[in-house]
Amino acid sequence: MKNVIVTKIVKEMTSIALYGEDEPYRIKIIKSGWTDKFHVISEWGDTGEYVHKLLSHNEIIDLYKITLDELPRNQVFGITKKEILDNPNDTDLGKFTRKKLYE
Repeated sequence: MKNVIVTKIVKEMTSIALYGEDEPYRIKIIKSGWTDKFHVISEWGDTGEYVHKLLSHNEIIDLYKITLDELPRNQVFGITKKEILDNPNDTDLGKFTRKKLYE
């Protein structure tokens, strides 16, 4: 796997720079109009080539090894298994969920 560096996260877009054999290479992740779907645009600066995909947040996380917090905001809300296990009772989990929802 290449070295992945998330370079910018804004409300509507995440930009990722990948450094490896395909330099320079950049990925833009943009919220789509569909629930849990993102436009993923891969760009190669040296050749001007690009590829567009419409992916879910799980596909993006698996493919690029980034976290849920690194995706464009206000589109996806999720709690990991570890976060659930770290909040073992319903009261703590509810507080944690509401806090995360309004971050």
